[in-house]
Amino acid sequence: MQKECEYDEIVEFIDIADKLVAKYPDEFGDIDLATVACVGITNKTRSDKKKQFWDIKPVKQPLARYCNKRYVVVFYMHDWDEWDDIRRAAITADVLCSIPPGGNGEVTAMDYKDHGIMLRTLGVDYMENEQLPNILDEDVEWSK
Repeated sequence: MQKECEYDEIVEFIDIADKLVAKYPDEFGDIDLATVACVGITNKTRSDKKKQFWDIKPVKQPLARYCNKRYVVVFYMHDWDEWDDIRRAAITADVLCSIPPGGNGEVTAMDYKDHGIMLRTLGVDYMENEQLPNILDEDVEWSK
């Protein structure tokens, strides 16, 4: 039988998110952080097979009727504890990108669906990059 997850609140996530909203109002200013909660799974670690560092669970009706939160963000506490402030800020911004302006339990889908090795090696929007290397003529070091 699989062990049930245990959770602790990650208060620092909201503190970082609040700073990001204040610093970047054009990107995140429409997010009501009072509707966001963040927890970390304390009794398990993220599997190497699971590449996504976080999950966001929208709280929709009828549950939203009884709860003031519209989003619950879930990390593995082991990951969160390992990250420095730079990575915590980056991953918090990544999560905030999933909350649409005036979000009411809806989630914005991620923009890219591509092979990770392509994005890591050639960059985002590689097909529009005028300096795209010729992988047949040049020796490209693939980022696995």
